[in-house]
Amino acid sequence: MAAKNEAKVSFTADTTQFNASIKAANSTLTELRSALKLNATEMATAGTSSDALKTKLSLLESQSEALAQKKENLTAKLESACKWFGEDSTEADKYRTQLNNLETQSVKLNAEIEETTEQLKAQEAAEKGNQSATETLTGKISAQETQLAQLKQEYVETALQHGENSDEAQALGKEIEDLSGELKTNKDAMAEAEKAADEFDQTMDDTADPVCPPRRQCRRFPPC
Repeated sequence: MAAKNEAKVSFTADTTQFNASIKAANSTLTELRSALKLNATEMATAGTSSDALKTKLSLLESQSEALAQKKENLTAKLESACKWFGEDSTEADKYRTQLNNLETQSVKLNAEIEETTEQLKAQEAAEKGNQSATETLTGKISAQETQLAQLKQEYVETALQHGENSDEAQALGKEIEDLSGELKTNKDAMAEAEKAADEFDQTMDDTADPVCPPRRQCRRFPPC
């Protein structure tokens, strides 16, 4: 027992700076997640723009840097845990799990950075010409879908942590309900416009020159 306590004291002394750095990284990540949520809300409200996508990309890249800082210090904590508690200790396993989760976040984040980079290129190309109403609505729908996915993920995490009936979960549920309503309205508008275009196309077909029936049945038409 004494050896275990000595290991804890040594581990705590070894990892004081690592803990401070991880705490700072977590604080930065919280701020960046809040900024990304605001960015998604602005794009859902005003539509996607190259400036908004540039802001999003910058925030995502900052998030990647903070995750890298957290990973570096968490790796150092794992090494210290292995040193003082052993490779197969509960403490070491705990930090391995945390590192695996962090790596999963990094993979998802890198994929989002790549996707946002492509979106920015496409948006800049679109803005060089005259953007049509269809393109504007499509961009808005895309932004709203992204924001809705983020809100749903945040709701799941909040519900698991605080419960579905918590104030936090209920507030997020209301945001999801409102945004999904706006998204449905925009999708319906797009569908109606496309339906109208199809009907107009069919009308053009109906107004084509009438086909002359066979000679023996033709009374209203002159001989073909």
